[in-house]
Amino acid sequence: MQTASVHTTTQNPTLAQETLQMRARSKHITNAIVYKLAEIESPLKTQYWNAYHCSTEIEQEGDHIKSRYCNKRWCITCNRIRTAKLINGYGLQISQFKQPMFVTLSARNVPGENLSERINEYNAAFNRIRDNLRKYYKTPIIGVRKLEVTQNETTKEFHPHFHLIIDGSGTAQKLRDLWLEQWGEQADIKAQDIRPAEIGATDELFKYVVKLSAKGRDGIKGLDTIFQALKGRRLVASYGIKMISEDVDPDQKANIDWKPSGNYVYSWNSGQVDWMKGTGEPLSGYVLDEKTRATVEKILHGYIEITAPGELIEDLDQLKSLNWQKTAYVVDPDELDLINKMIARDNPVNYSVNYKKPPDPPKQLSLIL
Repeated sequence: MQTASVHTTTQNPTLAQETLQMRARSKHITNAIVYKLAEIESPLKTQYWNAYHCSTEIEQEGDHIKSRYCNKRWCITCNRIRTAKLINGYGLQISQFKQPMFVTLSARNVPGENLSERINEYNAAFNRIRDNLRKYYKTPIIGVRKLEVTQNETTKEFHPHFHLIIDGSGTAQKLRDLWLEQWGEQADIKAQDIRPAEIGATDELFKYVVKLSAKGRDGIKGLDTIFQALKGRRLVASYGIKMISEDVDPDQKANIDWKPSGNYVYSWNSGQVDWMKGTGEPLSGYVLDEKTRATVEKILHGYIEITAPGELIEDLDQLKSLNWQKTAYVVDPDELDLINKMIARDNPVNYSVNYKKPPDPPKQLSLIL
């Protein structure tokens, strides 16, 4: 029985190689998230599994590599691409605003069964306000709007809200006032926010197109409720500026400058946390780090918290500074079973987790990575 292990990477990886290593990390995290989402009964179960197969194979053609992407909102790999695309696409346009304002609009929370209807009401209310501003106040909205939904951990109700960056403080204030008129007692002025959009506001707006946050099985069911309500919806809308598509191109190519030119296929291997050639040669040279290991461990225990920009677009200098090392840590049998299933799904014959049972108590298993 072979050990689930990590392999060494080159000492001085190129930028393209580091980018692929970050993709290996995000795929490893995504697979863990998919396992937790797929545990619950949901009409989206098949689509959850589609994310598991995102970028499963990478083809090398000469000096380029290409792969297919799932374009799912719960896929960290696709979210990294989507987030960068939106920041790059809207950032330059927003930088040309004379008076950029960051606006948050919300109303009273709702139970899960009313979430989809509430989102419809939000969109209808915003469209009415936009028409009023344009027709009667001669103040068109220029900017970008993003829909976000979170769940209150205590009440289990859902909180849809809009974040916007628009041009003009007067427009922002009138937008807020009309929003409050639309919702009456269901909207509190204290829950609305207007502030100057400082440097980095675009990153703040798009740092997570979908916030992945859940604690325990109820939290994961809450995520599923959000994903069901958002299915088929456009989360980002632009007004008076060029629209940037949220979709991730299913076929993307990138340069490969750390491998000899050739034609090969690399397949994802959960045990190695990398794409592997048939000869056993890794593609990216990614080494599983302690931060990612801990993140995956938490996810498999039902705690998902992928919210910070760094989880989506890693800083390369930080990546270089991480202290890579091979370590052992203790996990419970349920987590070990999930990890074994993750590995077995990709490699049903050759790879599995090597473990040793320590003396009782406690009843735990030691996972060697």
